[in-house]
Amino acid sequence: MKGLARFTSLLAIGICAFVVYLLFVGPELIITEMSKANLWLLLFTLPLDLAFMLLFGLTWHMLLKTMERGVSMKDSILISLVSLFGNIMIPTGSVTGEVIRLVLSKRKLKIGFGNALASILVHRIVNLMAFAPFLALSLALFWTSGFSNVELLTLLVLTLIVIVGGLSFLKYLSKSRRLQDYAYKASEKILKAFKKWSSASSDIIEHDISEFSLSLSKMFSKPCVVMLSFVIFLGHWAAAITIPYVVFLSLGYEVSYLLILAAYPIYSLTYMVPVGIPAMLGVVEASMTATFIALGIPPVTASSASILTRIVAVWFEVVVTGAATALYSIDIFRELVKRS
Repeated sequence: MKGLARFTSLLAIGICAFVVYLLFVGPELIITEMSKANLWLLLFTLPLDLAFMLLFGLTWHMLLKTMERGVSMKDSILISLVSLFGNIMIPTGSVTGEVIRLVLSKRKLKIGFGNALASILVHRIVNLMAFAPFLALSLALFWTSGFSNVELLTLLVLTLIVIVGGLSFLKYLSKSRRLQDYAYKASEKILKAFKKWSSASSDIIEHDISEFSLSLSKMFSKPCVVMLSFVIFLGHWAAAITIPYVVFLSLGYEVSYLLILAAYPIYSLTYMVPVGIPAMLGVVEASMTATFIALGIPPVTASSASILTRIVAVWFEVVVTGAATALYSIDIFRELVKRS
C-alpha cells in the first residue's frame, strides 16, 4: 500500500502541475490551436514513436546475443518495453526500468545476474554516447546562429573523442581486476549491513562479479556489434527528435528541423530528474514549452505542440508498453511497485 499511496500522491502533484501549466498559457487558446492540427500528419508520429521503442529493445538484444546466443528477440524487446513502462510510471532517472530489466532477465530469460547487469550497463552507456552528439549539437546551435567549417569540424572531433573514449573506458572495465575487487568489497559491506552475510552468499557474489567481467569481455570481443548498436541508437534518437518536428508541421507552423534538434536534448534532460512524478506530468510540458519559446516560437503554438508531442511520446507509449507489461509480466511489475 505504501508504494501505491506514494504513486497516487505523486500523480496528484503531476496533475496539479499540469493544470497550473494550462492556466498559465491559456486552455482556450491551446484547444483552438490544437483543433487546427492535421490528423494524418499526427498519425505519422505513431510509427516514429514505435520505432523509438523497438530500436531500444533491438540494441539490447544485439548486446545480449554476444554472450547468450539462445536469447530470443521477442523476449528482449518485450522486456525492454516493460522497462520503458516502468520508467514512465515511476520515473527515477531510468533506475526503475533497469531494475525491471534485471529481474525479468533472471526470471524470463534465465540468464545470470552478472550477464544481465553487464548488458544493461553497456546498453545504457552506448545509449548515452549516441545521445551525446545530439546534445553537443544542440548546445552549439543555442550558442551560435550557425556553423562555420571550423566549428563543425571541432564538434565532430569532440564527438569522436567522446565515442572512442567511452569505448576505451568500457574496454578497460572489462579487464580491470581492481574493479572486480572493489565490487566484491562493496557487495560484502552491503550484505553485512543487511545482516545476510554468509559463506554461501560470498560464493554467489564472487560468481556474479566473475560473470560480469567475463560478459564485458565477450561483448567487447565483438566491437562491430557495439558500434552497430551505437549507429542504431542514433536512429533511435533521430526518431524521437522527428516527432515534435512532424507535430509542428501538423499545426501548420513551418519550423526548421535544426531548431527541433536544438530543443530536444535540452528539454529531454528533464526526464532524468528523479522526482518520481508519473510520466513527469506537467514538468516536461513546461520544460518543452519554455525551450521552444526561448527559440522564438509563439507561446500558444509552443504549448500546443508540446502537449500533442507528449500525447504521442507518453500516452501512446503507455498503451504499447502497458499492453506488453500486462501480457508478459504484470505479476512481476506489481511486485516491484509494491517494493518501490
